[in-house]
Amino acid sequence: LTTIAVRNVPEAWELPDFLSFSCFGLQLCLRVPLHISSEDALGYAIVNMANQMVAQQFMTQIQGVRLRNQKKFLVTEWCRNLQGLEVLVERYCNSKLMHPNTSDKLRPMVFQQGMPVIFPVPTKSVSAPKLRAVHL
Repeated sequence: LTTIAVRNVPEAWELPDFLSFSCFGLQLCLRVPLHISSEDALGYAIVNMANQMVAQQFMTQIQGVRLRNQKKFLVTEWCRNLQGLEVLVERYCNSKLMHPNTSDKLRPMVFQQGMPVIFPVPTKSVSAPKLRAVHL
């Protein structure tokens, strides 16, 4: 097991906010899903680490952390439906997130040796995501 779901992610969080955790030099893939129109976080993140030991260390590091100005604590669990870098790349490679007109902030990131690398390009035509109104 290497893929983790992180719950209770604040709305204002983006990918760079996760990079502040110390063991992130060893992660392979990261996605903080954002609302396409507002670009607010949807409350969770998907993180894939290099191996199970590093994943467990990451889970221990952030489990129960309460971020400044937040009421909820971060909660971690093993991702049930998606496990491993190959599965995550397959899931997102041909998704609407990879459409050329989609903001890079909405896309997952892949890392090698702690540095971002280009996410694999779609292997088929990708339609643009539908923008929906944000109800405040």
